[in-house]
Amino acid sequence: GPGRGHPHQSLAGIAVVAHVTEDDQHPEVRHAAEVHAREHGCMLILFAADVASSWSEPMPNQWASEGEGDRFGDRLSPEDLEFLGRSAIAGQVREVVARGGRASAWLPKDKGIEALAEYASVQRAHIVFVPESLDSMDELRPLLASSGDAADTTRPAIELQVVRVPESATPPSASGEPGSEPS
Repeated sequence: GPGRGHPHQSLAGIAVVAHVTEDDQHPEVRHAAEVHAREHGCMLILFAADVASSWSEPMPNQWASEGEGDRFGDRLSPEDLEFLGRSAIAGQVREVVARGGRASAWLPKDKGIEALAEYASVQRAHIVFVPESLDSMDELRPLLASSGDAADTTRPAIELQVVRVPESATPPSASGEPGSEPS
């Protein structure tokens, strides 16, 4: 396939970060971010928020054998993800690529929205997509707003895009309201 000899080379570019889960709890977030990334020629990075653990790191550390810790960049290809035992996220990345998008993923070692904001800033993302059910929304907004640099116009604040669950995905008993189309 394309980029086989240089898997990290094709992962470069302006980033869009999507807050996703390994078990794909919010596919609408991934799809909204994918559409935006494709329309703007950006690299979609799936930030696998649920892989961070107190017990183990999702990535090899600096003590891993034969430089495994150095093998991976900060945007992981499906091959990297498979090697790390994360086939579910690798599958999500492959789906985006199969639909003509450019995608990679990241496995954060730290939990929480601070890790998301920090990663988006380091990646110079211009927008972050999150599910409307994200608990820490009020904490995330100022973190993304301050990640820009007022003195550096090439690095503006990161936009936050909150993605709603589509009406059709909500079970009728959970909604409580008759299905009304958003205007």
